[in-house]
Amino acid sequence: MYVSVYGYGSLAVLIISLSSLIGLFVVKFRHTAGYKYAMCAMLGLAVGALVGDALLHLGPQVQLSVVFFFSGRTVQPRRLHA
Repeated sequence: MYVSVYGYGSLAVLIISLSSLIGLFVVKFRHTAGYKYAMCAMLGLAVGALVGDALLHLGPQVQLSVVFFFSGRTVQPRRLHA
């Protein structure tokens, strides 16, 4: 059971890490005709990943704010020191 979970996790990390090597090969062929298209595709993936990550992290915060706004309740600030 645990071997398959760790195996799949390790495989996923390996695939993601190896995908970063694509940038190395694109830089090597920067004087070819497809360089501009490859850079646009990689830039689009980077921007999409950053925007998606930001939306996934900020979505719950916005949802909580909307619920508190329409319910009329306020959030009391937490004290950091007692």
